[in-house]
Amino acid sequence: MTMHPTAGQIGEGAKPAAVWWFERNGDRAGPVTPDDLRAHVMALDITPSTLVWRDGMPGWLRLDAVPELSALAGELRLAGAWPRFFARVFDVVLTFATISALLTLSVAWQIGATPLSEAIDAKWLGLFVPLLLLSQPLLDALILSVFGNTPGKALLGIHVIDARGRRPSMPRYFLRNLLVAVFGSGLFMGVIAIAALIWQYLRVSGGNPAAYDLWTKCRVLGRRVSGRQMIGFVVAAAATLVLWYAAIQLAKRLNGGHRTPVAAASKPGSGEASGSTTTTPSAAKPGISPPADTSFVWRNPVTQTAVRVDGAWIYTEANNRSGDRISLFSTDDGRAQIILGADTVSKVSLSQYAQSFVKKNSDRYTFEDSGRIVRAGTGSKWVAVARSQRHADVRLQFEVVQRGQRFWYLVVALDKPYDKHARPTDTLRETLLRSIGDGSDGAL
Repeated sequence: MTMHPTAGQIGEGAKPAAVWWFERNGDRAGPVTPDDLRAHVMALDITPSTLVWRDGMPGWLRLDAVPELSALAGELRLAGAWPRFFARVFDVVLTFATISALLTLSVAWQIGATPLSEAIDAKWLGLFVPLLLLSQPLLDALILSVFGNTPGKALLGIHVIDARGRRPSMPRYFLRNLLVAVFGSGLFMGVIAIAALIWQYLRVSGGNPAAYDLWTKCRVLGRRVSGRQMIGFVVAAAATLVLWYAAIQLAKRLNGGHRTPVAAASKPGSGEASGSTTTTPSAAKPGISPPADTSFVWRNPVTQTAVRVDGAWIYTEANNRSGDRISLFSTDDGRAQIILGADTVSKVSLSQYAQSFVKKNSDRYTFEDSGRIVRAGTGSKWVAVARSQRHADVRLQFEVVQRGQRFWYLVVALDKPYDKHARPTDTLRETLLRSIGDGSDGAL
C-alpha cells in the first residue's frame, strides 16, 4: 500500500489543493506550492515522468498524467532524440559551411588560392584546424544569443531553456556546445563517437535530459514534429548545401577557376618567408581549343612593359605571404603554371640571393642541386630544378634575374604529362623575361 504524507507533514493551515509533493532520487520531497513546483521543473529537478501527489489524490501519479498540471507538463515536454539529432546536424553543417565559405571566399579574393587548406602554411595547419572546430560552437552560441534560437532547432520547434525557464546566456550555451562535442559527439572519434551518441540517445529516449544538459542546467523542449516542419527542414537543409556550393564556385571564379596548388616559393631578403600563392585553373573542356585571336596584352606592373600573351593562359593577380603582388599564369587544365614576382634587396649578390632562396625553400622542394648561374643576354641569371614535396608529380624550374637591387624570380610548375605544355610554357616564360628586360636566353 502506497503511503502518503500526513496532514501533520503538510503543515497546519496549508491548503491541500495548493500543496504538492514530488519524488526525487527515490525520496519524497515537499510540500511545495504550484509556483515552487514550477521552479523545480525549471531547475530540472522534475520531468514529465516524475511522480507527484497532493492531498485528495488517490495515489502518486506521473506529472504528465495529472490533468491540473497539464500546462506545466506541456512546458516540460522534452524534445525527442531524433529531432534533437537532426537539429544539431543542421546547425553544425550550417555554421561550418558558413565559416568555410567565408574563409574560402576571403582567401580567393586576397591571394587567389582555393581550396582553403592549400592556402595555409603547413606549420600553421595544426593550429588552424582546432581553431576552426572551436569557432563552430562559438558561432552557434552567438546565433542563439542574438536571435533567440539556432536555425536547426527553430525549424523543428525545439528550444533550449535554463533553470529559470529563460534562454541560456551565451557563455552557458557555449559551454554546453563544448560538452556536446565531447560527450555527445565523442569528438567525432570513431568508436568513441558512436558510444557517446548511443549513451545520450538512451538518456533522451528514456525521458531524461542529456548529460550535458544536466551539467549545464539546461532543458531542451519540443513538440512532435509535423509533416510541414519536416518538409521545411529538408528544404532549408538543401538550400544550405546549395548556397555553400555556390560560394565555393564563386571562390573558384574569383581565382580564375578551380585551383590545385602546385608551387609556392619563399623569397629571401629581409629573412621573412613569403610564399607565392599558386593556383591551377578549372578542368579543360575536351575538344575545345581557344581561338587564335584570344591573345591579350599584359603589362608588367613594375616595368610597365607591355607584352602579348596567348589566350590559352589564365592570368591572376595575387599576393604572396608577405603581401607583395605577384603575377600568376595558368593553363585551363591546371597542368602548367608560371609565377613572376620581384623582390628588392640591397647589398646582396645574385649568388647570395640564390643560396638564401634554396635554403628558405628546402622544406617544400627537393632541389636537384644548388642551381647554377648562366649567361642571360648581357647579364646573368640563376637557374635551378626541383620537385614539390607536397605534389610528387610536379616539377619546378626556378629562375632569378638581378636588375640592380631588384631580383626577379620566375617559377615554372609542370604536372604530368610534362611535354603537353612544354612549348607554350617556354614561350610564355621568354615573354615574361622580356617584360623585365631580358628575353635573349633560351629554355632551361
